[in-house]
Amino acid sequence: MSIGLLDLNDSNLQLWHGDAHVQSPGYALLNGGCYLFGKSARAAARLRPRDVNTRYWWRLSTEALQPALGPARHTGDLVHAHLVTLHEESGKPAEVLLAVPGSMQRDQLALLLGIVQQCPFEAVGLVNRSVALGSLFDPAGRLFHLEIQLHQSLVSELSAREGMLELRHATPLPGCGLLQLQERLVEIVAAEFVRQTRFDPRRKADTEQQLYDALPNALRALHGGGVTNLDVNGYQARVSAQQLQAAGQRLFDSASEAMGAPQPGDAVIADSLAALLPGLSGAFEHLHVLKGSDILDALRLHQDQLTQRSE
Repeated sequence: MSIGLLDLNDSNLQLWHGDAHVQSPGYALLNGGCYLFGKSARAAARLRPRDVNTRYWWRLSTEALQPALGPARHTGDLVHAHLVTLHEESGKPAEVLLAVPGSMQRDQLALLLGIVQQCPFEAVGLVNRSVALGSLFDPAGRLFHLEIQLHQSLVSELSAREGMLELRHATPLPGCGLLQLQERLVEIVAAEFVRQTRFDPRRKADTEQQLYDALPNALRALHGGGVTNLDVNGYQARVSAQQLQAAGQRLFDSASEAMGAPQPGDAVIADSLAALLPGLSGAFEHLHVLKGSDILDALRLHQDQLTQRSE
């Protein structure tokens, strides 16, 4: 039986097993007495904000949930329930190889592996996802990985030495997560709706949710520049890539500061989510935007080496 390959970036958790590929952003929705995870929970984030938690992967611990969210005692309970859901949706692999972000502390990793022991599968390998992704490249100098999580971004510095790729350090970028980036983008777009149509999509939860739902397709349409239209509740506003570029400036500046003064041979690899941000290509030299499947390729490439059933 094939091993499940699980990428634990809470912006979009991905699990591959055989022909199955499950994608599930780190949203938990209390629905009655049970939880929904992933896209269905994200679709209710603006409609039922008190019933949604997006911090449980980021703040993985056994401290009591504040505020409470149904029967879960702490974020570890939500992580367990999300893992079980991913396992079921992917065809129930017996073994799973985990790729984790460098922002997870040692106590969080220990707790994660303890949670997995209570899941209907066995963890047979653990790898830093930035190192795994960096192994697909042959850097002449320093290699930086820009990772976008829900509540922060992360810059991981990698270096090659004696045929091995090593993580030198990982620098969190507070206030630069996907949720904060979305908020800044939505502020700009909502202002254009008001200016052009006098309709404010943020005044009601249902139209605000429509605006958030429409944002990813609008950003894809703006890839490379130009203008696009957004439709919300029968109203239409026109926005340009140039107008939205300011939304990512804090991320670009914070990431550049974390990388320090450029050195010959430096290169940057960025998560595919970053590619949706107008202005990314001009913010970094020698930039390569990753595909969503690159982590799968990296895990498959090193699967035999990473699988450690006896440990």
